[in-house]
Amino acid sequence: MSPLFEIVIELRKSDTYWRLMWIFNAITIFVILYYPINNWMRFFVLLFLPCNILFTTKRPPLLKKIKCTGEKWFLEIDENTNESYTHAAILLHNPIFQLVKFKNKSKIKTIVIFNDQLTKDQLRLLHLKTNQISI
Repeated sequence: MSPLFEIVIELRKSDTYWRLMWIFNAITIFVILYYPINNWMRFFVLLFLPCNILFTTKRPPLLKKIKCTGEKWFLEIDENTNESYTHAAILLHNPIFQLVKFKNKSKIKTIVIFNDQLTKDQLRLLHLKTNQISI
């Protein structure tokens, strides 16, 4: 059996997501402090910003596992929740993250996978399997 017939990718927690959220929030604070707006507006924005930071800097729901058997893709969100898809494509690949689209007849799901969640071998397998052409 071909090694590309079945792949299982277990995703780890991403530290890159956490760092990016803090950078974006720091830029937001900088812009608010130096943008010429009324002080009362600045006060209300800065008052609600910590609440926003607390909710947005939480890690996204962790996708535990991506599994591909033949032509079927399975996303395991937790022990009880599995979703199946018939097609996967990498929409965007850069040094920080991958944007992967999964679809079947009734549903399309796009997920972000940060590169620190995968090993180099898993990343290679994901690219090979999504670009594999049926003969």
